[in-house]
Amino acid sequence: MKLALFSDIHNEFEVWTPPKIDADVVILAGDIHSKHHGIQWAKDFFELPVVYIPGIMNIMVQISNRLIEN
Repeated sequence: MKLALFSDIHNEFEVWTPPKIDADVVILAGDIHSKHHGIQWAKDFFELPVVYIPGIMNIMVQISNRLIEN
């Protein structure tokens, strides 16, 4: 099984177009895009199965938003 691993893409600043890859599965590990936008980005750019792992920035934004709301 061939894996393609990408991390810290930060599409919230500039959208990155992935290269053509020869893999069976794509792993997106952390800080791909803000909030849930990374999941939609992955659906738009990859035709392969994707494992999506949120990064610390994704988690921190949600925590800070909850703190502000309360």
